[in-house]
Amino acid sequence: MKKLNILIALLCSGTMAFAHIGDKGGSRGGSKPNGSLAANCSPATSSTELDINNTRALIQTGGDMWWDFTRAQYEIPKNSGHTALFAGSLWLGGRDISGQLKVAAQMFRASGQDFWTGPLSLIDAEIDPATCVEYDRHFPTTRAEVAEFVGWFEAGIDDAANGTSKQADQYPGYSIPANILDYPAKGRAFPPYNEADDLAPFVDRNGDGDYDPTQGDYPAYDLNNSSDCKERIVN
Repeated sequence: MKKLNILIALLCSGTMAFAHIGDKGGSRGGSKPNGSLAANCSPATSSTELDINNTRALIQTGGDMWWDFTRAQYEIPKNSGHTALFAGSLWLGGRDISGQLKVAAQMFRASGQDFWTGPLSLIDAEIDPATCVEYDRHFPTTRAEVAEFVGWFEAGIDDAANGTSKQADQYPGYSIPANILDYPAKGRAFPPYNEADDLAPFVDRNGDGDYDPTQGDYPAYDLNNSSDCKERIVN
């Protein structure tokens, strides 16, 4: 069975999600996905509210957005009670190696689901239910949060080089945020997972290929407006 996999890295809005696309069924096919299509994964249930630019919008991990399965949740201006959109979703299509058209077009989940969470195996395009559950979440980051982390880390480098105490003085009580520590930069490239080694873009400060915030690595924001966002940026 052919499956496609996409990684959505929405760094500008501070969210991230992984999507698994089946080759048939789902809401467009009018039938609930079977076990082989969904790898026995449960439907995604998590959501995150984006609160930016005077807008509040709910984003689901299952490929749809702007609703809570019952009510519209795209409010603009926020706290006004006025909603501009009821619901939306990703609609993606393409042809496989045999030229067959594959489409994932999520609608309202009433007749099935076209997307699941988690990175697929590069060997057989499979995924296990535990991985779907593990990735049934968003990984939000903000530029301000990452900039503060970089400032803290570089103050420590300066302290080590010059015998100063900038890090302690300027960032008292600072600890690395969970959003940076948990950022899904690397896949499990080893069996039985065989996931893509690079999942989400990050700045690799020492160029060792690993994502380790304790060594100064961080989600790939171009903090100095100096380069394009790439899968891995070596600082």
